[in-house]
Amino acid sequence: MLETFLSHFQFANALIAIIAIIELLINFKKPISLKILILIFLSSIALLNLTLLLKFGHIFNAFSKIILSLAGIHIFHYLYNFKINKKLIIFTGVCILQLSLNLYSLYFTDSSHYNFFYWARRINRILLSLGILALYFITYFKMLKSLDDKNHYSKKIENWIKLAVVLFTVAILNNLSILIFSPNSFLIKIISSFVHLTCCILVIFRPDFLNRTELSYSLGNIFRKTIEDQIDAEKFVNEFYSKTYFIQKETSVDDLANKMMVPASKLNDYIYETTKMSFIDLVNKNRVEYFISLVSSGKLNDYTIEALAELSGFGSRQSLYRNFKKFHGGNPSDFHKIINN
Repeated sequence: MLETFLSHFQFANALIAIIAIIELLINFKKPISLKILILIFLSSIALLNLTLLLKFGHIFNAFSKIILSLAGIHIFHYLYNFKINKKLIIFTGVCILQLSLNLYSLYFTDSSHYNFFYWARRINRILLSLGILALYFITYFKMLKSLDDKNHYSKKIENWIKLAVVLFTVAILNNLSILIFSPNSFLIKIISSFVHLTCCILVIFRPDFLNRTELSYSLGNIFRKTIEDQIDAEKFVNEFYSKTYFIQKETSVDDLANKMMVPASKLNDYIYETTKMSFIDLVNKNRVEYFISLVSSGKLNDYTIEALAELSGFGSRQSLYRNFKKFHGGNPSDFHKIINN
């Protein structure tokens, strides 16, 4: 009965991992490197649970576990440094090589040398697991130290990071426990399945701002000072709203940043943090509101929809209709008729 329950759990984990992969492919756009790392992480969970379910053998199981652990470290390092760590790539290669040697000694060495290779494999496995665990904690404490309590990003991601570290720690310690207890222990298997399930849920319910395509963020740098401290709110309101920057034909976050004399990346962060919208959405939303104000004023009753769209900053009638439906609902022509009747 317990084995049947475990089989169902492993099947559910593989299915949820596949669902998480599909969700990530749809909603996560950039950075591509981080997206690939998370996809490798989720694929490892799916593969590991399928190999356990279908009993493919120790080789698939061992490689899935090591790839899963290493992908998790790479994800942490990428979030902190916003780049692939070259030293970590070398460490990954060493880990895979050592695992390959372990598996070779397990299946192809002479039985007379069994005792030597047996203990060599166990020691090697302990060192690998402890090394991976140490890397997790080193990166975690660096990230935790860089987070600013006043920053909204910090509040959103801090608990997410803490939970991830707890899960990875439990997984690694659980893996080490195989050296003491039987690898076929039901408790060890159920803990692994629970960790895999929680990791998938963790990815699916990741902080929303990780999905955004415009930002190039680094937890090691951007969280040291709050976004609000870096951007003058009054200056932003003056440039964007008072001077109706959003109705200009050519608008971009780089151009607005130049006018405000601030870094474009910081302005992009500020806009999202204060409005929960991207720069483009903020521009189009205000253009729609400007269009509504023009129509509601009654002073431009003789103007066509195309002319009003142009006055509002839209490059075409289609752009007006698309964004009007998105931010207001309905049809701008119908709105125009209702106001003028």
